[in-house]
Amino acid sequence: MYEENIYIKNSEYEFDNNLKQLASYLNIPVSIVRPYKEDLTLYQYKKGQVIYHSTDQIKFVYFLVNGCILHESSNITGDNYLRLSKDENIFPMNFIFYETPAPYEICTALTDCKILTLPKDLLEYLCRKHNEIFESLFKKLNETIQFQVEYIMALRANSAKERIERILQILCLSIGDDNGEFYELKQIMTVQLISNLSGLNRKTTGEIIRELKIENIIYQDKRNWIIKK
Repeated sequence: MYEENIYIKNSEYEFDNNLKQLASYLNIPVSIVRPYKEDLTLYQYKKGQVIYHSTDQIKFVYFLVNGCILHESSNITGDNYLRLSKDENIFPMNFIFYETPAPYEICTALTDCKILTLPKDLLEYLCRKHNEIFESLFKKLNETIQFQVEYIMALRANSAKERIERILQILCLSIGDDNGEFYELKQIMTVQLISNLSGLNRKTTGEIIRELKIENIIYQDKRNWIIKK
């Protein structure tokens, strides 16, 4: 769904809070990014709206202030890879310091999202000037790679049920809210989404989800899922 994104005319106070979020994510004082605030723009994306697609040259990177998004990458043979992200997050991180066109990638809002955009070359400049930014992004990129490895291993599980259980565990650790004895996945969860992530058909996925509910592993309240640890 390609719709025009909405520029948010925030107050100076609200925008400064968003800058503080970005600075905290990059592990730097906000005074480092504040001089460049005229180069940053805040947008509101509606659920289901496409945020970017990589058929064009990526000139901006995106900082997810709040909300949840879906990344979908595909290669020339049509194989797909899906990944979910929630606030706070910079993407597409794999395009930073990388000029060669990447495989096709599309990013879609799973919920209403607030996103701060900044020029890709500005972030690269700041990385060169401030080692702590580069180190912070490198650490976060490694965390993303580790989740990707875990996801690939989950897809090779011995049974369909084990595959879904392991994918749910990855989702809990990457985008879930930790509430002590359980994780909560808010606003986004559907049987179809789990089916897409697991590569299983919807019927099989639905049967396994019902089984996990009977076992009191999952409690479902519409699109909010509570997952027992």
